[in-house]
Amino acid sequence: MRIWKRSMFSVVRKPLKTLLLFSVVFVISSLLLAGMAGKNSSIQVQDKAKASAGSSVRLEINLEDYRKRSGEVPGIPLPGNLWMSTAPNNSFSSVLTEDIKALAGIEGISGYNVTTYNTVAVPVDFTRIEYKDVDQSQDFLGVNLYGDLDTSRNPNVLNGNIVLKEGRWVKEDDRDAAVISEELAQLNNLETGDTITLGGYHDKQGENDRKISVVGIFQIKNKISHTMTGDTFTSENTIFTNLRFPEIIQGSEGDPGYQQALFLVEDMDKYEHVKAEMEKAVVTKERYDLIDNQGISSRMADNFHDLSKASDIMLAIVVISSVFLLFLIFLYWIKSRNHEIGIYLAMGDSKKKIWAQFLTEGLVIGIFAFALSIAAAPAIAGTAAEYMAGSQAKEAERKKEADAGMVSGGGGETETFAGVRIDITRDMRALTGISVVILIAGTVSLAGAVMMRKSPVHILSEMS
Repeated sequence: MRIWKRSMFSVVRKPLKTLLLFSVVFVISSLLLAGMAGKNSSIQVQDKAKASAGSSVRLEINLEDYRKRSGEVPGIPLPGNLWMSTAPNNSFSSVLTEDIKALAGIEGISGYNVTTYNTVAVPVDFTRIEYKDVDQSQDFLGVNLYGDLDTSRNPNVLNGNIVLKEGRWVKEDDRDAAVISEELAQLNNLETGDTITLGGYHDKQGENDRKISVVGIFQIKNKISHTMTGDTFTSENTIFTNLRFPEIIQGSEGDPGYQQALFLVEDMDKYEHVKAEMEKAVVTKERYDLIDNQGISSRMADNFHDLSKASDIMLAIVVISSVFLLFLIFLYWIKSRNHEIGIYLAMGDSKKKIWAQFLTEGLVIGIFAFALSIAAAPAIAGTAAEYMAGSQAKEAERKKEADAGMVSGGGGETETFAGVRIDITRDMRALTGISVVILIAGTVSLAGAVMMRKSPVHILSEMS
């Protein structure tokens, strides 16, 4: 009987041993593919982290200076001997237009965006999103507006919190233009090109009611977090408009409130030089903070680099464990077939031929297990990579929160990332298949070395 036929007969005749080896090789193949996919996905997450922050510098109000200036403003007496400080106008807490223009004109700045503070507006001819389990008694019962010079450069867009689903973002030369959430659009049967009417929160007479055209609809990937509670400030009720619309609806036209200005650096190699020039150009330095977004990008890229390390560790553990497990399986396999080996030797078969039969059996079972693992690999690899990426994302968020002033965004949004895309490539499958063959061949050889050391007489004597 040829080696192939004997191998097939043995595989079928010993189903429990076959199932044991099949299961182990299936798990090994799946974990190898998961580890390789994890390394691949870590690169994608790393690139996404770099892209979200980009080479840019952000200008914001310095909170310490703002508190100091607020303390010098006459306050309003309140009941209970309390005192409330009030800002004289929006510009008191705003990034000033003249400073924005001065920085935008610096050589090396390729573009910029300005984002307003959030502004509460009242929906006049449409319905906002409300959640039944939320107490609305202390809510503003409105929607939340953010004005941008260019919405495509809003921090929520750059961070991937929202993506454009239909239409376009608001551009610099737009007037009375808005991008709304898909939930708000679905609730009110709105499409791009439709108009909605918004009113000022303090305008009870509707004198500042104004129609605004829906030019785009966005999809929420990550919630736009905010320090204020209530349905007014949910992601679904957030509307992005042209830069001047919030001040118009607020009744303070000509007195805008700009939360931040983001300046894009054209050449990353000149980043430090451009930032130094920006620091020189700011006249009232104590009024502002210049936030280094490239620093955020570098730290997040370094943090997500740990995902690649975790994948390397996972692969190393799988390989070492695989060698140990397969060696024990084949060692047990060979020792339990001592009687069979003795018969083959008595029939004149060489030990190399017997070893070749065991190798053939292992490879046949391994090939079927590997084939099944390819079908299951995307789900297993996806779960493993999502878990590792999620752990790294939480660590990045924890470090970012500890950095206080280094977080980007208007309205306190966080730099979170929506999942990990898993690709099981042809090269991964080929490399895993080769690894499985090498593992089986190597462990069969190690286990077979026990048999090879014994003389045929010794083996035959053990049969009695």
